[in-house]
Amino acid sequence: MAEESTRVLVVDDERFIREAICDALREASIDAITADREQEAFDLAMRPEIGAAIVDISSPGIGGLDLLRRLGAERPGLRVIVLSTEVDHDRVLEALRLGACDYLAKPLHNEELVLAVRRALLASGMQMSWESLCARLGALEAQLAELETEAGADESGSTLADRLALAVADVLGVSRASLMLLEGDSGLLRVAGANGSGKTSLLRMACGLLEPTAGTVRLDGEDVRRLQEEFWRQLVYVGHANAVKDDLTASENLRIACTLAGVRVRPEQVGEALVEGGLAAR
Repeated sequence: MAEESTRVLVVDDERFIREAICDALREASIDAITADREQEAFDLAMRPEIGAAIVDISSPGIGGLDLLRRLGAERPGLRVIVLSTEVDHDRVLEALRLGACDYLAKPLHNEELVLAVRRALLASGMQMSWESLCARLGALEAQLAELETEAGADESGSTLADRLALAVADVLGVSRASLMLLEGDSGLLRVAGANGSGKTSLLRMACGLLEPTAGTVRLDGEDVRRLQEEFWRQLVYVGHANAVKDDLTASENLRIACTLAGVRVRPEQVGEALVEGGLAAR
């Protein structure tokens, strides 16, 4: 796993400025290191823990614009905030063209400085997360291709789906994963995953039988909690919360389920429901 980039590099040839910036950042619980020469700054900026850099482009001893060019070539994802005097308009424009994400005019104000650095670190973290996700998706694509090659002609769809769920869990670095897989042109959606990965909970949420901890379940763009009876009339849910008994008929199982749920039904309603669910002969 890539190291998190949370430190800030402060580049200025004046010791007082470097220390003042570091003090302001540390008061905001932001870790910082310093450099007063271009090569030293470049070497430190290559470290993966550096998520943002503050570079004084008006310092004659730094070569700020040259440093930006090198960083743009070698580490283009690094967020660089440039410092300048009020008369350095041309330098600021050039710095922005070279990839600087922000600039601050001297004299600095601590609140403005901290806000700019936090924005830069946030953007850096999002970039790292995106790159990590892309790398994981690439690894997953390779594993899927390998699974497809290895899958035997006699391997069941259920077994292959379970192997696929395990591959996803491995690539994402989690202990369990569940997947929703569309089965060809059948229109059926298979939920695959190891025991305890949340398959039943997911289905119960989709059916409106379990409140999701976040987000909503929608049918034709409408929240199913608002549709209620209209949604439930279109729903057939068969789950193992109250287990189906093999030694009972489908009709007996359904009547028991209705009793446990506190729903009173007539025999003809049970028969109609079984016909609709394709279970009339069972």
